[in-house]
Amino acid sequence: YGALIDRVNEYERKFEEDGHIPRPPHWTGYRVKPLRFEFWMEGDYRLHQRIEYLSDEGRWTKRLIYP
Repeated sequence: YGALIDRVNEYERKFEEDGHIPRPPHWTGYRVKPLRFEFWMEGDYRLHQRIEYLSDEGRWTKRLIYP
C-alpha cells in the first residue's frame, strides 16, 4: 500500500503545475454528462422507493417517484 501512495504522490508532483495529464494520441473516449439519475430501494411487493435526481443547468433537484 505504501508503494502505491508513493507513486500517487510522485505523479501529483509531476503534474501539479497545470493540472493537465497528457494522454497518448491513440486514446479516444467520450465525456458522459448525465442529466438524470434514478435510485431504487427495494420494497415489499414491488413497492420500491424510487428517488430521482435531475440536472437543470448544473443544479440538481431530488424527488421521490412512485413505483
